[in-house]
Amino acid sequence: MKTDVRLMEELEINHKISGGLPVFHQETSGVGDFLVFLEDVFSGCKYKYHRPVLHVECHGCEKRGLRFVDGYLSWSLFGKKLRDINFATKNNLIVTMATCYGLNAYWESLRYDRLCPAWYVMAPQRKAKSGDLSDFFGKFYGVLSNTNNMSEADSLVREVGFVDSVYSSKFILKVLLSHFYSQSGGRRKQNKIEYFVSLMKWLSGNKEISAIRRYRDVAKSMTGLNREVFEKIVTDFLMDVGRLGCDWEDVVRFLK
Repeated sequence: MKTDVRLMEELEINHKISGGLPVFHQETSGVGDFLVFLEDVFSGCKYKYHRPVLHVECHGCEKRGLRFVDGYLSWSLFGKKLRDINFATKNNLIVTMATCYGLNAYWESLRYDRLCPAWYVMAPQRKAKSGDLSDFFGKFYGVLSNTNNMSEADSLVREVGFVDSVYSSKFILKVLLSHFYSQSGGRRKQNKIEYFVSLMKWLSGNKEISAIRRYRDVAKSMTGLNREVFEKIVTDFLMDVGRLGCDWEDVVRFLK
């Protein structure tokens, strides 16, 4: 794909003129070459404390993964490599992909007992046109470079229909929702409510009386709902609570 040439030129100009994101461009000749590059990125993050925005431009196959001239790199293996890098960055890795089905690298490598592949991933969920991707990423990086604000850059994702994004916090919430739903399945209604209140106190770190009352009110409205409605209500509520009052290791210990 050659859309990266135009994007590279725009980013370099932006960096020289306004001090935007510094840019390093790496072409790879095949799967092995790309894996070596990912190992170099990992080493830079682990030993030199780099915190990169990793942008990947490559053809993608829904089932088989990233397509190179000499074969495919599976989504699961690519996701594992991203997870290693993200671990080295302490969950600060940002990944953007001008790659059809690129979000599969995220969804197919998720496990509740493993770190997320990245703090933030943005990529097409399905097929996308190279011209659309080139125009979009030019705007996306322009906003990110000028504002240094991921939320503002991510707002552009909502304006188009061919890319999507996900934060690691949303993955944590999804895991916790599944955990709560399965663990509370056989409990009596009042026990479910108190279990949810305990979970929310631990998750948010907010144990004030007013907050506990709010947790309990939400829990009362959830019991008896089907899973789809339950997850929507809880997700909206948790996202509104604020930052998680725990780190990833706490989440894993709690779930185990």
